[in-house]
Amino acid sequence: MPDLISDFMTGLYTETANMLDKYRSPLHSALLRNPRYEEVSKIIELIHHKRYLKFSDLVRDLDQLISNEVPLIFHFDDILPELIERIKDMHKQKLLYNMRLFPVMIKFCQKQDYLLQLLDAISTLDPHDQITLFHIQNNHYYKGSLLKALLIDVNARSGVSDSEPSNFELFAEFICNLLEITKSIDHPAVQTNHQNVVKKLLTNSTSDQMLLNGIPVKDNLLIQTIIKLKRIPQSLLRLCEYLGPHLQQLLWNNEMICNRWFMEVSDHVDYHVFSALGYAMDHAPNSIGVLLKTISCLDSNEQIHQICCAVFGSFFKTVNRKNPERSAIKLPHDIDQNKALQRFFTLRPLLPTTVWTQVLLREFEPYRQSLLEFAVRSNTESFSEIVNLIKDLPPEEKIPFLTREFFYSQKNILELAISYRVNANLIQTILDAIADLPVEIKISIFSHSTKDTSTNLLLEAYEVDSSAMATIRNEIDKLPPENKAAVLDQIDWRKGNMLMRAMDWDIESFKWYLAYLEKKPHEHQISALLHTDVGWHGCSYQRSISDDRGNSALLLALQQVKSEQLMVFFDFISKAIYWDEQKNHPDTVALLKLLRQTNLYGLNALTASLSQNDVPDFAFHEVYKLLQLIPVSLHTELGFLILQNTPNQMNCLLLAVQNNRQDAIHSLLSLAKKISPSCIVSLCEQHNSQEENCLMLAMIHNHHALPLLLNELTALPETEQCELFCSLMTRTNKEGRNVLDLAILHYPESVSLLLPIIELLPLDAQAKVFCPQKTDNDKTGNPLLLAINKCQNPSIALSIHQAITKLDEHIPGFLKEAEAPARARPYTQYFFKIHSQRSTNEDELVDACSLGLPD
Repeated sequence: MPDLISDFMTGLYTETANMLDKYRSPLHSALLRNPRYEEVSKIIELIHHKRYLKFSDLVRDLDQLISNEVPLIFHFDDILPELIERIKDMHKQKLLYNMRLFPVMIKFCQKQDYLLQLLDAISTLDPHDQITLFHIQNNHYYKGSLLKALLIDVNARSGVSDSEPSNFELFAEFICNLLEITKSIDHPAVQTNHQNVVKKLLTNSTSDQMLLNGIPVKDNLLIQTIIKLKRIPQSLLRLCEYLGPHLQQLLWNNEMICNRWFMEVSDHVDYHVFSALGYAMDHAPNSIGVLLKTISCLDSNEQIHQICCAVFGSFFKTVNRKNPERSAIKLPHDIDQNKALQRFFTLRPLLPTTVWTQVLLREFEPYRQSLLEFAVRSNTESFSEIVNLIKDLPPEEKIPFLTREFFYSQKNILELAISYRVNANLIQTILDAIADLPVEIKISIFSHSTKDTSTNLLLEAYEVDSSAMATIRNEIDKLPPENKAAVLDQIDWRKGNMLMRAMDWDIESFKWYLAYLEKKPHEHQISALLHTDVGWHGCSYQRSISDDRGNSALLLALQQVKSEQLMVFFDFISKAIYWDEQKNHPDTVALLKLLRQTNLYGLNALTASLSQNDVPDFAFHEVYKLLQLIPVSLHTELGFLILQNTPNQMNCLLLAVQNNRQDAIHSLLSLAKKISPSCIVSLCEQHNSQEENCLMLAMIHNHHALPLLLNELTALPETEQCELFCSLMTRTNKEGRNVLDLAILHYPESVSLLLPIIELLPLDAQAKVFCPQKTDNDKTGNPLLLAINKCQNPSIALSIHQAITKLDEHIPGFLKEAEAPARARPYTQYFFKIHSQRSTNEDELVDACSLGLPD
């Protein structure tokens, strides 16, 4: 392929020399030689010998020809000025024509020498002609040539110092200088071409209707430069600024995400939009500062959108073609929130306060999301850093941050910090930031509650430390009375009132709230105590809960096991439950409601005070004191209360026995006796879901409770005593064991306590105890077999055998029936042999027992 560049430039020089030579010939034959003959000859010689290094030097010499004075005699026939104009016109026409040739442009841009020659030649034209040259209609090669120069320049940079200007920068600088000259030319055509050249070079478009959402990335010179060159030359930014009001379109690019058919039938077009600043953060981090300086030329709203798009990575924009005002910007659903926060902190030092604050606060669809909310929800470290930035702002600039109601949660920043359980120092920093705000603003912050969930900062202050709570208490105490009452009487969406939530606060804050309640009328205090969250179905498992179950403040206090709070709370109840300050007239109706309420686990105050081993002992005694306030006239209701069972059929006595609460056992039995004998029978007869009654639980879990239970039960009237012991002794659990079986297995020493009581039972009841009804597959045997197999003390088995022998006197054949399971085992025969010989040798008896089969 011929060297098009050399041919093109050589042609310009040669044609110029030929035109000058035609002018020189008549001068040479004249009688009086024109002084310009020598000057023209000199120029022709320089052209022929290729002495001109720059085309502009040739044009300079041509201009010099007509500026030099000649004798007056030669003026009448001097055609040189006209010739020079024709030569320049020839230059212009050749440049305009050849610049249309794409191969020529590519060649010019491949080597810096060629590019410099091209730019030097173009610079000799009139500025108006230069603009015309770069604005040749229907020609896409100039913008393409710039991009091509850029690509070639990047590929050819190896071994070249970064400090040297690239082809791209040289070309951009040339265009900038040209535009600087022509922008002041007061001519409509020049100004039109001026703007069109800029658009053509930067966006491949000369239309006044630039794309609404920016330039596609393949046509966006700025973004292409960032991606390929990894930096932004200053000359390019100068060129961008010539776009004037269209600059913001260059800083965006878009990818249409709907098909052509949809575009034709829909009023909406969807774009995936990226910003030039975002590309710079990814590809040219060292140029972020200079690009931000260019962006600062835009209005503040556009600046914020540019920065937000860079921070979030991209936008989705729906453009309403009929009504652009209804166009909407949405954030991608898969935003990396931590990355967005990291990018924000990268940009923040380069941004003025008025901009970065708005970037944090700017909301986008869906759900009016903002960068500030991302920080609060996902990254405690970022949230802390942002709060520290906010704290140092002037009060008027802090207000939007501290009063902002976030869309999804409807909470302000303090409430979000509290509800997300951020660290104590961060909450304190927010409180410090609020400290210097105007009073009316502080009132709005501390008295704020959400519309949908009806929560406020105190209702969710579960884990706020004591120092922060002290600050909050102090601010709430400063509120007007109606605002303070609204805060402290709030009931949240889970139907929990402030008293229920206050259990989680530190003790001083809890006392502070109780002091507030104590100043209220009796009805208000009782209302707070009796309030429950009955009907709140916040979880799927709660949908099967009975409609009358729900937590009260007392039930929550017993579950949460905070001893100090619990003690203070019982002290408050002991005052609030009375109608009068002298404590003479208890509100028994309210008291019964308070004590009978069951929570989601089926526990009332009494069973809750006994249900956990870590509940303080005083909790039961405090509940018991309240039970004693119920008068005789309401003992029926009191009986129902102490007989209430949990879902696994445990009543208060069973819980006391199982959890080793001897003090509670005595108190409960005494209270049941006071109510009625039938009440204590019902209390003791109750069995749990494993069919275990109080004596069985005592055998398994609480040996110390057995003597106490037996003493209390044997003190009952004879009729109730007989009825109760018949029920207790003959019952078997799910494993088929009765009380005597369990005594042998878990507490052999208690057999001697049980046998005298069993002998007092009716004969049929005794028979059931010694020979419980078993299924065909049951292999547990009876008490005698268990005693032989399990008891190390042979006297226990002997005492049971003696009791069976006595019963045989009244029920003939019973001894044989009772011995049958043991006699069926081969290794128990020794026991019967020794027993029949009435041996007193304990060692032999021990051997006999130890040879029994395992259970």
